[in-house]
Amino acid sequence: MRALTEQHARAALALGGAPDLIGFHGQTLLHRPDQRRSWQVGDAALLARLRRSFGGSWAAALASYNAGTKRVLEAWERCGRRDGPEFVESLEIPETWDYVHRVVLLAEGYRILYWPDGRPYPWT
Repeated sequence: MRALTEQHARAALALGGAPDLIGFHGQTLLHRPDQRRSWQVGDAALLARLRRSFGGSWAAALASYNAGTKRVLEAWERCGRRDGPEFVESLEIPETWDYVHRVVLLAEGYRILYWPDGRPYPWT
């Protein structure tokens, strides 16, 4: 993941800017909601595969996208393959714990702004 992140940073710099938001989809290079524009780079197909490999768990998929599958599988097994806050709080990788919390918080914030009648994230 580090190599992909570095490629994203180089792409952002080549476009004359820097990422202003990091989320589950990768990095947002341009975000102008007033103009209904958002330009993102990332690997959505990888995230979808990770989510399937963790039985549909967004938390485990996000953690794996950030920290790598091997490290997250160990935490997933320790937690009894339970999704949600129990799993996230069991992560012993501080950067990944923070990443998952930030992505969930941002996703829920966007849901409230743009889809207020939508279903909230299960544990927000």
